[in-house]
Amino acid sequence: MFMQRSSYTENVLMELGYSRYEIEHNGFIGFIFYPKVSNGTQTIINWDSFIGVSVTTTTLGISEIIMAYYGFKCYIATKKLVSLANNSKKFETLQWQLFYALFAQTMIPLIFMQIPMTVNYVFTMILGTSFPLLGRWVVFAVSGYLATDAWPTILIIKPYRDTLISLMCFWKLWKVKVSPNQAIETNSNMLHSIC
Repeated sequence: MFMQRSSYTENVLMELGYSRYEIEHNGFIGFIFYPKVSNGTQTIINWDSFIGVSVTTTTLGISEIIMAYYGFKCYIATKKLVSLANNSKKFETLQWQLFYALFAQTMIPLIFMQIPMTVNYVFTMILGTSFPLLGRWVVFAVSGYLATDAWPTILIIKPYRDTLISLMCFWKLWKVKVSPNQAIETNSNMLHSIC
């Protein structure tokens, strides 16, 4: 869809320093929007790359529009449910925490994957060249997505956040030397003073 395997592809990768073995065993080849013709003086437009990036970008855009639409519907439904229901304040707070966690987890793929990839595509299409820094930024951002995906839920929802804090305090307490003949009340007081 992006850049087919051809003699031109092999020549470009060889110029970049890849061995023939690495080229043959490469699973994915990036896109080149403006390849040079065989004589090397004239560039042409690689429509396969443009179509492939357009399809990918359109798919990502449509998925973001759908997520925004249903996120707004979820907000309206949550607001209506909380106002109509005769539930405790704790229940209402938990419902809003779940909604905010859902919103944050919707924004993480946008920030860590879709925006960096779109910036990379647009810069490459407009400038006709690629910058290694942009490619590294995309790799770092995708890795960051995987590392941060669960954190909004852990940090926004109070029972999860309290558990995390108590675990962190437990490790602090473990480092503190406690004599075996101290009373349980003293240990609980110590736990509150450490946390």
